Amino acid sequence: LSFSFSLSLSLLCSTLPQVKVTNNNQPDPTTKPIYRYTMSVFAWGGNNHGALGIGAEDKLKQNTPILLESLRATRILSVACGDAHNLAVTELGDVWVWGRGKEGQHGDGEQRVFVNMPQRVWALRAERVVQVACGHFHCLALTNNGQVYQWGRLYRFVDQGKQAYFSRTISLTGMEKDRRSKMLERSRDAYYSGDMDEEEIRQSNQLTNFGAFSPYVQNTPALVESLLDKKVVGVFGGYSYSFFTTDTGQCYSYGYNDRCQLGL
Repeated sequence: LSFSFSLSLSLLCSTLPQVKVTNNNQPDPTTKPIYRYTMSVFAWGGNNHGALGIGAEDKLKQNTPILLESLRATRILSVACGDAHNLAVTELGDVWVWGRGKEGQHGDGEQRVFVNMPQRVWALRAERVVQVACGHFHCLALTNNGQVYQWGRLYRFVDQGKQAYFSRTISLTGMEKDRRSKMLERSRDAYYSGDMDEEEIRQSNQLTNFGAFSPYVQNTPALVESLLDKKVVGVFGGYSYSFFTTDTGQCYSYGYNDRCQLGL
């Protein structure tokens, strides 16, 4: 959930009319109604950047849960919240997005400030998505065959003055012993003893971790190619980093590591 607004999935039941008549053209009292169940989305809290998805630009906050009418007829399986954007995935594997889009969160090739109503991420229409996750300004989508897409504000890896996409994942196991020891030592110094201030942590990350990072906008969903040889079963988003779990029980992380949040 976001710090300023909340989403909730609720099971709603509606009755479909079913009329059966007798020989006297009277309703048959033995006729039973047909019930239809849907998972609907409710939202409440702050409406910054249209985060509630209710289509009201002038409404600053919603104190009580309100139904997202635009998704009423859609069976939603799960939702995810970012800083001011949201994702929802349906039982058919379609992905919907609303809220802030300045960093490409809408996944449609644009960088609109926001949309205040859910819109479908058409770039993923050929995929069956089973789970979505949000970071502060980025989005993740996991497909039924274990592949991962990402979009929004991501980071480039800068090493010795050369820029390249930081596209490889780092496993939390199997790392070289010396490198692992140095990272653990740095994490201990930074968080247990408190001997390092913010500037020292930043410099340490650039010298002893992955180098420097530069943000960029990916405004359409892109495959995480370094995970193509693995079957991912879970995706999780942090501020500017991501975690993945596989069907073999391994955990992978990548992204910004200014507070050693990758756990390396």
